[in-house]
Amino acid sequence: MVQRRRRRHMRPGAVAVIGILIIALLFGALYIFAPGKDDGEKTPIKEETNLPDENKNKTEAEPPVQQENPGEAVTPEAPEEPTIPTEPENPAEPEKPVEPETPTEPETPTQPTTPTQPTTPTQPTTPTQPTTPEKPKPSGNETRLSFVAFGDNLIHSAIIEDGETLAKNSGSDKKYYFEPMYENFKGIISGADIAFINQETPIAGPDFPAAGYPNFNTPVEMGDCLVNLGFDVINTATNHMLDCRGAGLIHHVDYWESQKSKGVIQVGSYKNKEDYNNIRVYEKDGVKIAFLAYTYGTNGMTAGSSYPDIYVPLPTESEMTRQVKEAKELADLVFVSMHWGDEDSFTPNATQRSWAQVLVDAGADVIIGTHPHVVQEVKWKENAEGHKTLIVYSLGNFISTMYYPWNMFGGYLSLEIVKDGDNAWIESPLFNPTMCHYSMQRRSLKLYTLDNYSQELYDTHGTTLKSSAYSYNKIIAKIKSVISEEFLPKYYIEYNAN
Repeated sequence: MVQRRRRRHMRPGAVAVIGILIIALLFGALYIFAPGKDDGEKTPIKEETNLPDENKNKTEAEPPVQQENPGEAVTPEAPEEPTIPTEPENPAEPEKPVEPETPTEPETPTQPTTPTQPTTPTQPTTPTQPTTPEKPKPSGNETRLSFVAFGDNLIHSAIIEDGETLAKNSGSDKKYYFEPMYENFKGIISGADIAFINQETPIAGPDFPAAGYPNFNTPVEMGDCLVNLGFDVINTATNHMLDCRGAGLIHHVDYWESQKSKGVIQVGSYKNKEDYNNIRVYEKDGVKIAFLAYTYGTNGMTAGSSYPDIYVPLPTESEMTRQVKEAKELADLVFVSMHWGDEDSFTPNATQRSWAQVLVDAGADVIIGTHPHVVQEVKWKENAEGHKTLIVYSLGNFISTMYYPWNMFGGYLSLEIVKDGDNAWIESPLFNPTMCHYSMQRRSLKLYTLDNYSQELYDTHGTTLKSSAYSYNKIIAKIKSVISEEFLPKYYIEYNAN
């Protein structure tokens, strides 16, 4: 009998366990290999060699900002000026943004500006700047006077030599003849009720040779010329007033004293402290204007031991405050001549602003600035009592033979003085641009109002030998960038300098 092999069968429990394991393995594999929810959005990771170099576009002139000392701010280089004329390379101090005058009256609005309406940095006026003072209600008895003020009458040697040539060619019996240089302004000056000029250089007399820079001695014929033109008030408080020391200043004072009989007063040079304290008042048609004058210094020159009493009017807060208040008791209005600022800077410096604030607080009516040899802003400023002062930070040069074009254009101030009963005020102030022209040989001096000048004349100007940075259009554009339209004649407001 054949014996059959017995077939083995798995136990039901084992089969169940194996089935569960197989199912578990299948589900696990599905979970592992299923695509993630972000896989379709991801990009392959770049290798390090493909990463952008943060410093790839940096230049040696503009290195990456260092982070080693986070407490020290790194100032980036200023971008190059996009406009054509680069401003003067020779000025002692380049133009800076206008500094705030006082913490209580910022130059820009206190509210932040929006990106769609940025504040224009070249606009000299601000929303906080007061406008022309409101005049009192008229009584019908108003007195009106016209006033003009001219900047630096800076008599270089080329002007002296040109004056000598003019005298010879005209057959004059004088050694120097300067009047033809100023003939375009004769009507403006003589037509004003009161005309002021800054006589930058001393008339030091025959004991010193006639000379220009650096130790000036201006011929007496220039003084005669100014009187003949019709100037009434001569400022002599300048940094050159002691160029010929005490002896030269005494002659300067004596010369102007001799012109008193012609209705001319001199302010700024004083033989002694008593003379300084004798405040000059110019009276016309019953209106009294007090004139004060100060200079920042005298280039280190002194009067000398032989002239110990000569008094130089240096500005201090206490002196200016005292004199303005005394002057207000003597006159209807107080005009102050300030010889101040940085040469060749179109922007008033912090000292100018500080001294101006002192005069505003004291109640001065007009501040006439000279010395920078270029134009600076004009503005109204109000003190705590509501009194408004007109500030002309710099009129620039009137006549000179400085080498550079930015020293050739200046301006004269014109305004109306009004008196009605016990009240007096000023109206209609304007900055009227001027141009001093000389030939390629620094001769043939002639003064023009800028609206009567031209590009054709400018092409023959001697300053073009030193700098090509300017043109007639650029001169007007520069003036419009410095002087607010509120103070410019219509010609310049409407002029398209582009």
